[in-house]
Amino acid sequence: MARWRAQVWLHQAIKAGANIDAVVGQLGLCYLADALGRKAISVYGKELMFIIVAMTLTLATPTGKLSPDARLIYLGAMCIFLGIGIGGGYPMESTIMSDRAVIRKPGALLGFICRIQGRGSLVGSVITMLVLLAH
Repeated sequence: MARWRAQVWLHQAIKAGANIDAVVGQLGLCYLADALGRKAISVYGKELMFIIVAMTLTLATPTGKLSPDARLIYLGAMCIFLGIGIGGGYPMESTIMSDRAVIRKPGALLGFICRIQGRGSLVGSVITMLVLLAH
């Protein structure tokens, strides 16, 4: 019974970790972007590399001699790192696009970006459900 509770706690921590750390990433990385600059060689480029490394480590979860609980802990830690990177990316991408817009209405472009992010989340969720149903 205690083992089952530990696994449930680990599952819940993984699910909540990325979302909670997205807020941490929004606050922390956006503060750094405002302080150091948003150009690609400053914080934004490093944030993109952070996402790429975290996603690669998430996909490469070791399955060798680790116990199932240790695998879940590893996956949870990588989801936390990924959540921080993604959280920092949302506001910086919108700000960079509106700063560099060459159209007369940068607000329209910002609205388009926010709309596309929502649609991307929806499509990603649908694809995940289809893959799980096919498995």
